[in-house]
Amino acid sequence: MPFDPKVASAIEGAAQRYGLALAYPGYMERMAGIESSGNPAAYNPSGAAGLFQFMPKTASAYGLANPYDAAEASDAAARLTLDNAKVLRRALNREPTAGELYLAHQQGAGGASKILTNPDASAASLVGTKAVTQNGGSAGETAAQFGGRWTGKFDGSGPAMSMPGEVAPTTARAPFDLSGPASSAAPAPTMPAEAPKTDNGPDLGSIMRLLSASQGAAAPQPGAEAAPAPALPAPQPAPAPRPAAFDATKFLSLLPTRR
Repeated sequence: MPFDPKVASAIEGAAQRYGLALAYPGYMERMAGIESSGNPAAYNPSGAAGLFQFMPKTASAYGLANPYDAAEASDAAARLTLDNAKVLRRALNREPTAGELYLAHQQGAGGASKILTNPDASAASLVGTKAVTQNGGSAGETAAQFGGRWTGKFDGSGPAMSMPGEVAPTTARAPFDLSGPASSAAPAPTMPAEAPKTDNGPDLGSIMRLLSASQGAAAPQPGAEAAPAPALPAPQPAPAPRPAAFDATKFLSLLPTRR
């Protein structure tokens, strides 16, 4: 939702000043949008006032004399966020998500820690029925159901909670309005992954084709019938031996000698 330029500048200035713009981009703007629709003059009969709906006791603790001043309220909200992050970090043994930080702004750091570390307990038994029902929950909800509604909406992932000690899920954060995360275009379809190729040893067909090519023969095309091998010429009979010429001297030497 668009904010008044002066209000947006005050929020961004505080986020930059305390490092929240880098650690949690867009967190301060979304929190102001949920709490007051970006209206510095917002007031709730419960006593919550200003851009970030500070209760009088919390405003006093952070030196916020005028909760309706956008710059002062933004500065106090940034400092409160840093303090809430320290409490949640100890309770969860990890870095909190932006949604968990917002839950701490809504329920106090102590209340948010109870909700996030006791997911199966009744939310009302942890923070009180009023704190649940005045923030969109029902008295019979578990802590996971109530907390997940807010953390999921704020983080843009739907109702989901991370257990203490787990790595918080990284999700694409959608623009937030009062009705929840704005719809986004459907993601582009991904192509199916190619099946991994297995090594079945040497390709004998390829080897034979290479050998044939090296001998001047064309490799057979897949699916085509192989051409018949050329017929060899029939063997010719060996020529008959020619008779030797008559040698009279040799013939006479073979005759018996008369005595």
